[in-house]
Amino acid sequence: MKPKTIRLSMLDLPGKIFLTLFTMLLVAAFTLPLTAQESESGSTLESVFESLPESAASEFAQPLVNAVGANLNTGWMTKAPDPDISNFDLRIGIVGMGAFIDGEEDIFQLLDVIFQFNERDAETLARESLGSSYDALSAAEKSALIDAITATEFTATITGPTIFGSEDDILQVTPDQKTVTASGQSFTVGGETINVTDGDGNTITGLIDSGIFPTVAPQLSLGTVYGTQATIRYLPPISIADEVGDLKYFGFGIQHNPAVWFANELPVNFSISYFTQKVEIEEAMEVTTDAYGLQVSKTFRSGTASFTPYVGYLRESANMAVDYDFELNGIPANLSFDLEGENSDRFIVGTGLSLLGLNIFADYNFSEVSSFNFSLMYGF
Repeated sequence: MKPKTIRLSMLDLPGKIFLTLFTMLLVAAFTLPLTAQESESGSTLESVFESLPESAASEFAQPLVNAVGANLNTGWMTKAPDPDISNFDLRIGIVGMGAFIDGEEDIFQLLDVIFQFNERDAETLARESLGSSYDALSAAEKSALIDAITATEFTATITGPTIFGSEDDILQVTPDQKTVTASGQSFTVGGETINVTDGDGNTITGLIDSGIFPTVAPQLSLGTVYGTQATIRYLPPISIADEVGDLKYFGFGIQHNPAVWFANELPVNFSISYFTQKVEIEEAMEVTTDAYGLQVSKTFRSGTASFTPYVGYLRESANMAVDYDFELNGIPANLSFDLEGENSDRFIVGTGLSLLGLNIFADYNFSEVSSFNFSLMYGF
């Protein structure tokens, strides 16, 4: 029996296997950094959010918003649609994106932050502040003092790594001195620098010590009708953890080539575009992006092969909304804040190669947080 070609074998892959592959890649790209990425110390993004005030949690997560936003807005614009009234054009495959992490985003410092200690860190603060006087207290007096510290809001300086910091850097807090009362006694605590720990006693460090933050997404493009092409990125809800609910992902884009309305043919294809996406982790956060773009491409053909250089411009935005319920010292608490990605404009330079239905696109995106795209598509 004559063996099938690689092209036909790709087409014959069961849809379930194809979807499973996409699912594994996307879950790895989003859920590891957002909910389960664990440093050597044992801390995770989830535990960091539970341990820090809103301002510090925002600083810790801001570089992640920048990188995720940069990646999600990457890989949409490759080959501009042809100016055809009606023509079948289908491409399906994987878009691989990577945002470059600036070394200056490794560390942050906040002054005059309102900070509350968990029980473990309150005990450390008491021990560091009082020294041998703390050791001389009875167990009941120590417990009362720790309760008094956890109930007190301190003005503090917080210094430490962001999510992209090194695992060797530890988040620390230096509270101003304050007098608290416990068991009928007054104690002056604060002024010392201590390591911040999460609810499990792990020190908080950077989580992703890498110069590139990768993401992947399944993508399908379909056209062309009156010079218009639609693109979709989608996965059905994926259960990732009981505590945070399902991961949901949907993206939609549309590109239109106005040359379809021109009487004379142009030497290049160009398009105007709009793209929008939402990544939602049900019980924790939501990332949304929007982008408007202009693109020019030119395809050179030779037999069954083609070569397509392209350039483009995007006006973009990205937002991460965190709304997370947890317990602090046994009391229900909520962490809620919005962060905007740094990117607002990007310029894209890339090229595409096509042979027997296999399409490879690669481009570099120049922006505040620069990124690259490497896409593998099948279609015509």
